[in-house]
Amino acid sequence: MLRMTSGAGRILISYAPDDAVHVDAVRDLWILLRAGGLDVELPTPAELAGLELDGPDLVVLIGSPLYREVAAAADPADADPDLWRAARAIGDMLDDAEKAAVVLPVVLPGGTVRDLPAILSGHTGTRHRLRTLSRRGVAALVAELHRRCGTVDSTPRHELCLEVSVAQSRVRSTATLAGTLLCERDEPLPFGRDEVWSLLDLPDADARLARLGQRLSAALFDADSLDQLTTLVAEATEGTVIDVVVTADGPAHELPFEMIRLTDQRVLAAVEGVRFTRTMAGLPDRVHPPTPGPLKILVAVGAPEHTASPALDIEAEMQAIVSVVGGLGRAEVTILEVAGPQEIADALRRDAYHVLHLSAHGSPYGVELEDRDGNAVEVQAEDLVRALRRGGRPVPLIVLSSCGGAADADAGLAATLLRHGAIRVIAMQTTVTDRYATSLITSVYRTLAEENTSVAVALAEARSEMYEEAVRAESSSRPEYAVPTLFATGDGPLWDAVARPEPLSNPTELPTGVGVRELALGELVGRRGELRVVLRTLRDEVAPSGQSELVNGVVLTGVGGIGKTALVGRAIDRLRDDIEDPWSIVVHGGSWNPPQLIEDIAATGAGAGVGDHQDQSLALTAITEALRNQRLLIVFDDFEQNLTVGGDDFLDPGFAEVFGELCHAAERGKILVTSRYPIPRPVPLLRVEVPRLSDAELGRLLLRLPALRELSSADRDTVVQAVGGHPRLLEFVDALLRGKAGTARLPEVTERLRRLAEQERVELARSAAKAPDAAEATRQAIALGARDMLLGELLDLLTPAEREALLQAAVSRVPLIGDDLAFAVHEREPSDEDRAAMAAHIGRLLGFTLVTSRDDGVLVESWVREALVDLQGERRLDRHRRAALMCHRIVAANRAGFEDLTEAVYHLRAADRFDELAMFAEKLLPSLDGELTVAAFLGEVTPGFPTDHVAYLELVRRERDALEATGSTAAAAAKGEEVVALTAGLVENEPQDPEALIELSSALDSQGRLLRHLGRMAEARDHYEQALGIDAHLCEVDPEDAQYQRNLGTSYQKIAQLALDCAEIGPAREAADQSLRIRQRLVDADPDNPVLHDDLGVGLVTLAAVCRAGDDAAQARQLVEQALAIWRPLVEAHPENENLLANLLDAVSALADLIGSAGAESEQARELIMEAASIVNRLAEANPGSIAYQRELLISYWQLGDMDLGAGDLACARQHFVGAVTLAERLADADPDSIDGQRDLATAFRRMADYSIANGEPQEVRGNLERSLEIAQTLVHRFPDNGAFHRDLARAGERLGGWVSDAGEPALARTLFDQALATWRRRVALDPGDLGARLAQAGVHDRLAELAQAAGDPARARRQWQRALAIVEKLHAETPTEESRNRLALYQTKLG
Repeated sequence: MLRMTSGAGRILISYAPDDAVHVDAVRDLWILLRAGGLDVELPTPAELAGLELDGPDLVVLIGSPLYREVAAAADPADADPDLWRAARAIGDMLDDAEKAAVVLPVVLPGGTVRDLPAILSGHTGTRHRLRTLSRRGVAALVAELHRRCGTVDSTPRHELCLEVSVAQSRVRSTATLAGTLLCERDEPLPFGRDEVWSLLDLPDADARLARLGQRLSAALFDADSLDQLTTLVAEATEGTVIDVVVTADGPAHELPFEMIRLTDQRVLAAVEGVRFTRTMAGLPDRVHPPTPGPLKILVAVGAPEHTASPALDIEAEMQAIVSVVGGLGRAEVTILEVAGPQEIADALRRDAYHVLHLSAHGSPYGVELEDRDGNAVEVQAEDLVRALRRGGRPVPLIVLSSCGGAADADAGLAATLLRHGAIRVIAMQTTVTDRYATSLITSVYRTLAEENTSVAVALAEARSEMYEEAVRAESSSRPEYAVPTLFATGDGPLWDAVARPEPLSNPTELPTGVGVRELALGELVGRRGELRVVLRTLRDEVAPSGQSELVNGVVLTGVGGIGKTALVGRAIDRLRDDIEDPWSIVVHGGSWNPPQLIEDIAATGAGAGVGDHQDQSLALTAITEALRNQRLLIVFDDFEQNLTVGGDDFLDPGFAEVFGELCHAAERGKILVTSRYPIPRPVPLLRVEVPRLSDAELGRLLLRLPALRELSSADRDTVVQAVGGHPRLLEFVDALLRGKAGTARLPEVTERLRRLAEQERVELARSAAKAPDAAEATRQAIALGARDMLLGELLDLLTPAEREALLQAAVSRVPLIGDDLAFAVHEREPSDEDRAAMAAHIGRLLGFTLVTSRDDGVLVESWVREALVDLQGERRLDRHRRAALMCHRIVAANRAGFEDLTEAVYHLRAADRFDELAMFAEKLLPSLDGELTVAAFLGEVTPGFPTDHVAYLELVRRERDALEATGSTAAAAAKGEEVVALTAGLVENEPQDPEALIELSSALDSQGRLLRHLGRMAEARDHYEQALGIDAHLCEVDPEDAQYQRNLGTSYQKIAQLALDCAEIGPAREAADQSLRIRQRLVDADPDNPVLHDDLGVGLVTLAAVCRAGDDAAQARQLVEQALAIWRPLVEAHPENENLLANLLDAVSALADLIGSAGAESEQARELIMEAASIVNRLAEANPGSIAYQRELLISYWQLGDMDLGAGDLACARQHFVGAVTLAERLADADPDSIDGQRDLATAFRRMADYSIANGEPQEVRGNLERSLEIAQTLVHRFPDNGAFHRDLARAGERLGGWVSDAGEPALARTLFDQALATWRRRVALDPGDLGARLAQAGVHDRLAELAQAAGDPARARRQWQRALAIVEKLHAETPTEESRNRLALYQTKLG
């Protein structure tokens, strides 16, 4: 900041606290001066009176009537004593001519020079009379202060301190700026803070976080202080720094301070130059001086093989760190081979590090590290503290790149580390994506290494850059800007740029990245388990797999391009870290070349005299001695070049002898081999099969292949399904898609691809425009891969039986055990001889790498399957048929999982055996567990099934019903359209066939229901009316048919429900009456038919709902009671009938609501609510996957909560209302397309607001009402022609407007009421006959009038009441009602 020149003092403001307005103006001036780059202090008069002013101090004296009055007083007893003493001190300065220039008189806007105290009467300096308090208005004063000051620190700096504590659901805070109090607050905890991190994955997450940030700002700052802080940020000169330091107790750190929003809605923590630091209340400052460079980072990446946690993109994280270290010269890194507590302690004892980087799955209380066997090790905070203490050296910065390390500030990992001596901890407050964490840490480390800034600066710059990048890109990615946080007890640069460097004793040597064997860290995806086995075997750390025989090395086997060479390269890289007992390493690639091996070993210095022998046999003897006594590693790469095709024997028997001798001699030294085939002779080497990449590893590799990364998801699926987890083939596809003549990421891949393309006569595209599409690039890559793995030559080596076993296995997508494969080949139960022969066939196929071991069976990998397609020939269909029989056998033996069921479907479909597929599905469907399984199974059956097949209609209808039952409404509607089209085709073929017409009517009815749930009301109405037309036609043809009449009654009922949903009361009443008349007539004709009585009950409840919507509660109750009188005896007679139970539940719930809303007979309402709860629990338990019953359970929660509120039992009420919100959110998430789910969620928030009112939680009330309003707005935007949604939105706006009005926010209330008024107008435009909406309009005008009256604007209030009266007068003239009459009298009275 700019201060006085050398030897100068302070810049102080002296003022009198005339009134609140004047004090606010003084603070505004102070903020503007600081924003201008001046380190201006704002002491209170009492603080200023206690200062000893001298010449170097510069005082900005602000005149005011009180200041003039106090300064003129002869005695402090006659005035404010502190202000009087301050004025006297300034007067003493003015009496000295040399000091007079250090007082600058200022008059604020609205004041006059007469407000300046008399002590300035002899002052001849400039008097600054400010016209406005703005940057321009104070520019001359700022310039004058700059002229009088010299520069000590060219970077303007401000420190905003927040001291925060939380207790009893209230947050207490004190905010100071540069030591001056801004505000003190004691507010309810902001709404939504408990679920803040769950918002990150919801739609409109940015808007939701913005609202939470606003609520947090309102809790911590008053409006004036937040405005002043915003001005400071907005008006600050370039390069200004604002250090925000939050000192809080444990519970207070649960608040997301990094989400604080300024008045202009900017995120404070993301503003350039703002640096956020948290610290724990009560902890002393701990400053660790910088230590010699370069920046030294210890990396521990916890990625155990045996864990239930999902895979981390550990390669990307290591690549991020390496990208910082590589080439800078100012950073070094040690990446621990095993990320365990003891290994961390050992590393810290060896070297002094600046950073410990922990990357692992984690929780608020610990991280998941690993032991040397790859097992997960749960390391709690205390365990990590002990490990760091054993290390014996302080670590200035700990980076927890794990999820939730900062989530619990009482007992969490970050807090515990800080309390036990850690100086700085960067941690995450919740789960974080690999992408965000990696990008953030890359930026932080680069800044620390290149610029040697403080940690707060590095984190602030990274956060700000990533936030701005997301804003510029208008990214819809997860908004994670507030997730990282810095806990610190002190800060500053980590390393000393002046001191003599002290490099690490053994930094991780980074691979060059120029070839497959030198893949850069982060480029070798996966393979940690295999690498662990290789290294432990080579180091003689354990006897592998408990074997007793000697193991002198490892042979890595697997199909070409699977990653064997890259794995060897990484093993070599790790072995070079063994500096205490170093290795001599020689790589011998390809065919046996004795002179080259001898020369290479001699060059390492291993084996005395190896290079001195003219006789190669003597040299080889020296090599065997070296292997026996020295740490010599000989790597034989591409060993299959020394074997016959298929690997049955050595090409050179002499080399077989030599190789065996080398392997047996390698006691202290070791042998490491990569080969497509197993070694054909016994050698003491451990065979390690290198498998294809797992799905998680495959996903991570795709992110590193630029052309594949840019593909559409559909095209990427095409590639993945064909190629699977084969790294080289994926590299081939990526290179082919680029269209640069086969140029790949790595030179070796490019060379191989071009050589294979020449052999296969594949023309490589030389430009992106001519590059093949995904499907063609995949086909080309598989063809080249088949050539690469010598597929043709290997197949020539197979016997006919082995070839048939391979081709039969190749039609299956799942692993097969030998017994099942033998059955499929022979199409009968295999004999013992069949099983033995198949075991031999599989062994040979495994040796040729044509099949791979997987789980308990073997699998032909997808790229091999694709390459074998042309060889299947005419027998392909028959092999699929036999594979389907094999699956049937597995099912019959009760060995089938869901994968086996879908595999059977796949084979039957591939064999074009759709009759068998239909019978299989029909037989299987009743035994499947739950509708979700049914939907998934039929999702495999119906695609590709002939639509003209007799079974297809029933299959797709069943799939539609299963999708609807599991909440996939949009998908169900898509299937429903198929059903409608198919049944319409039946009618087209047989226009007069009653059964076909009934089928079509049913399909239209079901589709109407689905469209209604999706909010597509016009389409739903069209379907319902078509169904009604069919049913009416059938009744005309045969008016005596009771079933036709039932269907007609149902159609009228559905139309009534739809009209009710659209708030069309008249049409709803007409249709409901029609339905009820038909059903009553049917009951009268057949009084003993329970089905008809059930229909009648449904008609009564439907009409009751219409009556209630039309404000006729009395008739509604009467109708519901009639329905109950029907259903109670029916349920008693048929207690297991779920449909009757569900209908009884509807009636019981409806009657409970009617009685409860009437405010009387509370005991009866209570009994009904308890009865409904009992029924709904019974239904939900019997059908846990039913969305309909879950919705009924939701209604039960609300009713029970209302009952608890009425009884004053707030604890139970909270349990029910919170349960309702949780359930409603789950249902809405399960079926985001369903409008019922969204409306239920809005209702849940509204009911939660009712509870919060009763419990005295104003912030919770507002937050829940805001959420309810948000949902209503979303529905109106999606369905602008739906009158019911407009009604919901208007009511939600009114409710929130009323609340904020009562809370003292008239401006916001007026805005909400205006919006509600506009919504009611749109509702009336959609349905002019909605009398309730017109009355509601008048009601909103009344609320606006009351606001205007309270604001002292009677003219505006009168205009609003006149508008309300005009609406009601017109309505009363058209349709006089008691309500309109009462409103007339009310508004006339208000108008006088």
